[in-house]
Amino acid sequence: MSESHDPEPQQTPERSRFGEWAYRIFGPAQVDGAIQGHSPEARESWKRRVAARRQEREDSARKRHERG
Repeated sequence: MSESHDPEPQQTPERSRFGEWAYRIFGPAQVDGAIQGHSPEARESWKRRVAARRQEREDSARKRHERG
């Protein structure tokens, strides 16, 4: 006859000292805004930086073209 085996209760793994420290400092993982990865203010700042870099590249290219 077959014996029924009750699975042993799962035990949580021991945390290392570093893991405990990191958890206390940084807390649990957060996924809020994970798709965008940032706040609306940060996105606007990023857009301004990208536009400034694009303008700098265009200005450099224009100067090279004028010289050459």
